[in-house]
Amino acid sequence: MISNENDIILNNYNSYNNYSYKNNNNNNNNNNNNNNNNNNNNNNNNNNNNNNNKNNKIQKLKKWNLSKKIKIFFKGTNNNSDNIVINRIYSSSNNNYKIKEVSIENDIINEILPIEILGNIFKLLIIHFKIETPNHKEFINILGTSKLWNTIGMSVMENIKLDRCKNLPAIESFKMMKRMESLKQLKVIGGEAMNFQYIDVIKSLNQLTHLNLFSNKIGDIGFKSLAMALEQSGSKLKFLGLSYCDLTKTSGKPLCELFKKNQSLQEIILSYNQLMEEGTIEMAKGLPYSCSLTKLSLSNNEIGDLGAKEIGQALSQNKTITELDLRCNSIGSKGSNYICQYLKDNRSLVEIDLWGNSLGNDGANGIGKALETNQCIKSINLTRNSIQEQGIKFITNALSLSLCSIVTIDLSSNSLTLEGTKEISRALSFNRSIENINLSSNKIDSNGSKILCKSLLKNNTIKSLNLSMNDIGEKGCIYFYRVLKKSKNLKELNLSLNKIGNKGLINLLSNQFDYDLELEQQHQQQQQLQQLNSDMNTSLELNTNIINNNNNNIIDNNNNQTNNQNNYITNLNDSNDFKYIRSLNLSQNQITFSNEIIELVLNTLKNNIQITELNLESNTILSNSSLSQNSPLKRLVSFSKINNITIGYL
Repeated sequence: MISNENDIILNNYNSYNNYSYKNNNNNNNNNNNNNNNNNNNNNNNNNNNNNNNKNNKIQKLKKWNLSKKIKIFFKGTNNNSDNIVINRIYSSSNNNYKIKEVSIENDIINEILPIEILGNIFKLLIIHFKIETPNHKEFINILGTSKLWNTIGMSVMENIKLDRCKNLPAIESFKMMKRMESLKQLKVIGGEAMNFQYIDVIKSLNQLTHLNLFSNKIGDIGFKSLAMALEQSGSKLKFLGLSYCDLTKTSGKPLCELFKKNQSLQEIILSYNQLMEEGTIEMAKGLPYSCSLTKLSLSNNEIGDLGAKEIGQALSQNKTITELDLRCNSIGSKGSNYICQYLKDNRSLVEIDLWGNSLGNDGANGIGKALETNQCIKSINLTRNSIQEQGIKFITNALSLSLCSIVTIDLSSNSLTLEGTKEISRALSFNRSIENINLSSNKIDSNGSKILCKSLLKNNTIKSLNLSMNDIGEKGCIYFYRVLKKSKNLKELNLSLNKIGNKGLINLLSNQFDYDLELEQQHQQQQQLQQLNSDMNTSLELNTNIINNNNNNIIDNNNNQTNNQNNYITNLNDSNDFKYIRSLNLSQNQITFSNEIIELVLNTLKNNIQITELNLESNTILSNSSLSQNSPLKRLVSFSKINNITIGYL
């Protein structure tokens, strides 16, 4: 008989629904004595259960015991039936599942079905009801309270998560994991630090593929003991998370031995420890021998220049690492240049993250040289590295090459200003590989926006551009209108925190006027050609027809923008249809949403069918913009919900 000793209760945990198990151990004896009586009454209760649970899949779960959950999940289409329908049965002849409908009456599932089917039932229940393994308070209840779990549950549980437990489960409860043959993933997040007894249990779980000990302070001694077990040939572990585990330089040698001997580990996270230079140097000695490791995270370990040098030297010999995270490690120009020097011989690294170091202009020089010779790197993060106008030239020279392979580059928070923006724009005009670029927090103003937009109209690969936290302002938005209208490849544009205001929003979204960057560029080229002909004293005549045609499109806008001789604005009669952009972020831009501004946004959403996100979050709504019926604000909210368009919280 299936025990009804475990009640399943829905709770909200970590912002999503998890299921935990309530202990009824105090009533176990009474429940066992009453099982026979309960079974005799099942037929009488089934009709009521059918009616109560008719729409169970869309209802919240409340204290349904495991037996009822199985019956509800496998109930037949006939609501008047008391039978349970199983759609898959086990065929012992060929070890395959065959589709067949079998009716099982009442509560005698485990007496009729083979154990393989019962295991399959539990797997389906865990998936269907999104059951996550219990926290420490309920740990023993799932694993030991029912006979069914003793015989089947141990073979179907694949994941266990103990999240921030002030007190770990009793060691005898923890040891029950040894009986769980299907256990693949174990997470012990924070909470009480595990001692040797708990680590010994984990060491015996040879079937584990994922082990995450995030913020569990096992320290150097605990890690050394764990590493010795993982060095054995029988280990199947692929992921090891050791962030915030109080590892110091002492763990350098055990890490070295782990990399040398373990043949299964693919990803290891060592962030936010204190390996320092000495520990990193020892650890790096084992990296050339690793034949399985693909991802290595060492962020926030103070590895310094010498540690970076050893990492770089190891990379020149390692053939498997594809992702390397060295964020916030006090690496200066010397350390980065060491890494770049050895990258010439590396052909496996695809992503490197150097966020928050101190590369400076000298370090940027080494990065540029490495990118010129290494075509394997696809992603590089250089955020907050004090790279200025002089240093960015080394990088943009590499990005301008036809052999450049960079797909994603992050140059945010480097104070590039106007001159640096010019260099980036020049590179984007030639580059044919970059799809994602982050230029946020770089003091790019309206003049920089104008230069950048010219290059975007030439570029055919950029899909995502982040320009948040710059100084684009209302004037800079004029130039982006044409980019949004004509660029077929740009799908995501982030202009948040740029003080564009209401005028900037109108310049960006409306078609009242359009600054024709291409027309200006064409006219400038003609002027340069005229100057060249004058200097050469030639009599070459310019094609006056082209000039006349261009002049017909130039509108005198001196009333609105004085002292601007290079302003090219054309009236547009076609709709402001952004055919290609999907995500436009305008949050925190000092926009005041009057009814008129909201109507403009509505018009944009209605005409531009590709947009799925127009983020207007953290701006201001006027008091007269109410949510009354048929008000612009009400229509905006309704329209966005119906068409699944994100507008953010205003």
